[in-house]
Amino acid sequence: DPSSVLTHAEQQVLNWQRWIRQNIAYIRFESQLPMNDPEGLVIIGLRSQMSQDEIHQLEERNISRRGRIKVITFDDLALQLNHLIENVATFGRCLPYGVVAP
Repeated sequence: DPSSVLTHAEQQVLNWQRWIRQNIAYIRFESQLPMNDPEGLVIIGLRSQMSQDEIHQLEERNISRRGRIKVITFDDLALQLNHLIENVATFGRCLPYGVVAP
């Protein structure tokens, strides 16, 4: 079962997402960004310190949230950052995570 800290973090993201939806005109005007309904991100612990069962639960949790809130670990964040750095260094641009350039 998820910890109370994780569920609290997810609730904070949900609250911000709701506030953004309710105030989208203000946000677009103030930020000059074409924002719609942003995805949320929660970063927790280390995948390397999680059991296989915990990893499976995290993956299932992310699937059930359908991308609205994604929970990743610091290991995942580091891997994505390294991917970004490699793409910029190699191709001079950022490719989406998991996309291989021709």
